[in-house]
Amino acid sequence: MVAVLRSVKVTLLLVLALLSGCVAQHKVNSLAESLQVAGADSTLAALEKINPNNRDRAQYLLNRGTLYRLNGNIDASTEDLEAAKSIMHSLQASSLSENFAALTINETLRSYAGTASERVLVHTVLAYNYLQQSDLASARVEMLQADITMREVADGDTLRGQLASSHFLAGLIYELNGEWDNAMISYRSSADILDQRGQPIPDAVQKSLLQTSLRQGLKEEYQRYSQRFAKTAQPLAQGEKELIVFYFDGTVSHKRQQTLSIYSFELKQQISLSVPYYAPHNSSANYYPRPLTLSVAGQSLRTGLIEDLEILARNDFNDEIPAITAAATARVVAKYQLVEKMRRERGDSMAALLNLASTIAEQADLRSWNMLPSSIQVARIRIAADIDVEAMDLTNGLNASELLKFNQGNTLLLLANSVGH
Repeated sequence: MVAVLRSVKVTLLLVLALLSGCVAQHKVNSLAESLQVAGADSTLAALEKINPNNRDRAQYLLNRGTLYRLNGNIDASTEDLEAAKSIMHSLQASSLSENFAALTINETLRSYAGTASERVLVHTVLAYNYLQQSDLASARVEMLQADITMREVADGDTLRGQLASSHFLAGLIYELNGEWDNAMISYRSSADILDQRGQPIPDAVQKSLLQTSLRQGLKEEYQRYSQRFAKTAQPLAQGEKELIVFYFDGTVSHKRQQTLSIYSFELKQQISLSVPYYAPHNSSANYYPRPLTLSVAGQSLRTGLIEDLEILARNDFNDEIPAITAAATARVVAKYQLVEKMRRERGDSMAALLNLASTIAEQADLRSWNMLPSSIQVARIRIAADIDVEAMDLTNGLNASELLKFNQGNTLLLLANSVGH
């Protein structure tokens, strides 16, 4: 009996904490939903008014680090993302107490450790930051860690946590570092993932495969790519430059809550479960990738889709939902049995109180890294030697001052996004 009363007390205390956490999470989801309209500065100011629980700290840092990045505070972004990465890594071995609380009370009592794709993306976004800080060595380290993480989260031969955009970025970083063999391996990996998904190979990846295989003297491979893509490559002429564009469009969808009614063979009756879900990706109200079009030195440039993060988020969720549903079922059954035990031993009043607390506590876990873009797009274009890069007009509200220069200015890098300040 003492144990039952202790369970009631613990449940009631946790309900109060859960209600606070749920309100905060709904605020975060609302901020992410309005990011495109409100802008990064306003969204960041609102997010910083939220005081997250320790178990939500990684998610908070991921989102705040993304907003810092969007408003141009790269140093603060890097600090937050590095801290989030450290927390996520330490949480891979979850504590028994957290697992018990998640299985018996609510899934949100487990500290947020990110999905398979998010664990890779934190390295990738940090690599973008380090490139903007002209720290090529640190960017290279992040991509090595991203590759290790992709190997860790892979599930057999599936595409779980495998990002074509991360491999493409790794290829570029290797290229900038003069590591051409590694660059070729990464570009191949990017194309392989896209092929496995049945997704078109964007022009930037095609050019990278052609140029790198040609440079490395891989004649048969170059011929295969040339025939497949119906194009050829030439070495850069003296003074010629290349512009690489990464474009981040939209804001990824957030999870919502729904109630499912299923039959419990253990209780021999219907029970209700609160579980998360994503709206269908093919819904007319959902995101459709919008390319960035630029006029560069008299040439038209249009970004191509390399990563649809909307699909990745749903793929990660589909991997997780069987376990989420099983855990929710076990919780509801256990809570029902505890309520019935309370009813027999302490009467209807105590049972009703525990039932109310248990019902309120059964909230779906809606946490995600929801300040990420909906898609990552890329482009690659050559710029003639006689073009003055300093005076180059990129149109579309962008200018040459936003270009990052590598290898004595032979490679120009532009990181653009659809979110304004």
